[in-house]
Amino acid sequence: MKYFFSLLIAIAIMYNVSSQAQNSEEPLFEEFKSAFSKPYLRIGLVLQSTGNFQIERQAGTNGFELTNLRLKLSGKFDKGIGYAIQTSFTRSPSILDARIYYEIDKSFIVDAGLYKAPFSREFLISTPYTDFVSRAQLTALVPNRQIGVTARGLIPGTQLTYSAGIFNGNRYSSSGNDNNDMMYVGRLSFNPIISENKGDKLEIAVNVAQSNDKNVNISPINNAFEGKRFLLGGDTRLEYDKWMISGEAVYAKLDPADAEEFEPFSYQATIGYMIINKVQLLLRWDSFKMNDAIDANEMVILGLNIWPSQISRFRINYIVPAKSMPKHHTLLVGAQVAF
Repeated sequence: MKYFFSLLIAIAIMYNVSSQAQNSEEPLFEEFKSAFSKPYLRIGLVLQSTGNFQIERQAGTNGFELTNLRLKLSGKFDKGIGYAIQTSFTRSPSILDARIYYEIDKSFIVDAGLYKAPFSREFLISTPYTDFVSRAQLTALVPNRQIGVTARGLIPGTQLTYSAGIFNGNRYSSSGNDNNDMMYVGRLSFNPIISENKGDKLEIAVNVAQSNDKNVNISPINNAFEGKRFLLGGDTRLEYDKWMISGEAVYAKLDPADAEEFEPFSYQATIGYMIINKVQLLLRWDSFKMNDAIDANEMVILGLNIWPSQISRFRINYIVPAKSMPKHHTLLVGAQVAF
């Protein structure tokens, strides 16, 4: 497989030389933004296709999949009133986001509707911008999308942003809340200025969530969980020059009504380097442990990202589960258009 990645790097280098020789401007995309990216209406699309291959599959089948097809509409009108809608044509329910917000000022914004609860950077980052084809295993523990109300903003005089919300706790359901209890979620992040280069960024954040559930799908742990749920997480991400370093951990304390309490724990550590313009190499360690009685599910993921244009991206991931044989390694190849 090392020869395979050497070939990919060689292709990337040739691609970079070719792209540098071309005009760096993208007039059609600029024309699109001029026509369809207004303050009151922004139209977006996410189209992703993935190939998934193993020499000897342990589950599923080799082949191709239409991973995502999403349409996004968002905008902001007078008096700070805005909206964001996102639908999916590849999953059910098709409504992903349906959010109304009221921006009083940068320090106090109120959201209401269906959207991502403010927990876990790995989950909060939009699908087109994830580092790898698939998100880290820790996202199985996060609250996911919820219906509720959130207050968020920048704390005046600081480099701290906050987000605190109250939600149903059972994701999207046309029948409403699963019980009379709510889920409480909070996130506090620190974004210091680390250099004069605007491309250099650092974020350090903590998240907490608590709920008392009656019938909640916590996939793949329990598709009808009833009991008390407590979540605690922390994450950090540094983008400096050509380097990217990120890490995140999530701890859960689950107390089912009809079983013994258990404490899942998951974390990821990632390093990336932009080897040439718009070509990035990545390495991730990903671990998920259900409880003390079960060994952790651990894997190494190698990644290669290539951005041919502002709206396109190709991702190649090679997944190596711990203590596995090469015939059980997985190759993921993803292509996307997103704007």
